[in-house]
This record gives sequence, C-alpha cells and structure tokens, in this order.
Amino acid sequence: MSHIVLYDGQQKTAKMQEPLGNRVPRVPKYQRTVVVEWPGHEVCKDGEFIDTGGAGPCTIIGMLDRAHGIAIVGHFIEPEGQDAMGIVAMVDDALAHFPDPSRVEVALAGCSLEFDTHRPGEALETRRAVLKRLEIAGFAAANIEQHWLDRADVTQGICIDLQRLIIEVDTKYD
Repeated sequence: MSHIVLYDGQQKTAKMQEPLGNRVPRVPKYQRTVVVEWPGHEVCKDGEFIDTGGAGPCTIIGMLDRAHGIAIVGHFIEPEGQDAMGIVAMVDDALAHFPDPSRVEVALAGCSLEFDTHRPGEALETRRAVLKRLEIAGFAAANIEQHWLDRADVTQGICIDLQRLIIEVDTKYD
C-alpha cells in the first residue's frame, strides 16, 4: 500500500494537516529536520523530517523503508550526466541501509519535459535511465511512483516525514 501524498497547490489528494508551501514540519517534535541541497542526497532515520524542493529540470528521488523507519532523498541536476556519481552514491547508500530494496517505496519527481534545452528527448532518456538504475539495484517497479513534470511553469518537492511514515510530493504552479 502506498503512503505517497500528493499536493497540487490547490487541492489535497490525501489527508494532510496543511499545505507544504512553507516547508515547515507539521508534526510538533522532530529529532532533526534535514534539507537536501542539490546535487546530493541525505539519509534520515526515525523521528526525522527530510525535504527538498525546487525541481523543474532536476530529478528528485525519495525512498522510504517503512519497516525500518529509514528514508533517503536525493536531488540531482543531471542524474545521468554531471551528477552520475551522485546517484550511484545514493543507490549505494540505499542498498547499505535498506535490507530489502524490493519493499521500499520510491517517488520520482521533476525532470520536466519542457526543459529539454540541450537536446530533444533528453528528459525522457533521463527518466528511463533513472528507472532502470533503480530496478537493476533491486527496487520493485510496482513500488516506484512516477510524478514527472510535463510543464515548465511548475516545480516540485519531495519530503518524507518519518513520524507519520509518509512521502509527500508537492507541486507548485508559478
């Protein structure tokens, strides 16, 4: 069962306490709140809140192992280009932290089609390469939810709340 919550800037598609626009944790106590800077990734554990945002052309990957209370979020400019080693490091960290990657929930966001400025089809190639890399590492295709962007006037973020054990995908329209 998926615990990924979508927020589209206007309407909540699942129960949430408030919009994510202000990027402030909505549960009173956290041991630590982590903001993932790009390019890069962070690993968090029980009681923590992890967040990244501002993806249009960037690719964001959120992973949640509900059984062990561990989450990883990565934010990459070009996951199959200049940031290739960054995504390899994220997948390596995931395999070190997740005993069974096939049971991990994954959310993918960003990678807008309208930012294909370098060459046509680049965003689609990136999306396919990210999916392939995750599936080769053992993440189950059935547990990977894709929330890719199709428009340039939209940005996305992913945050994972390890108290409520949910992934939230936040979409903002400019």
